[in-house]
Amino acid sequence: MFFFFRSLTEKFFFLNAYVPQMMDRNYSG
Repeated sequence: MFFFFRSLTEKFFFLNAYVPQMMDRNYSG
């Protein structure tokens, strides 16, 4: 359960760091 939670938080932080860049690239481009 802890491993699942950790992987979930890692995915969340990865998306939280990656998605705004993708959105910014789409709107600026």
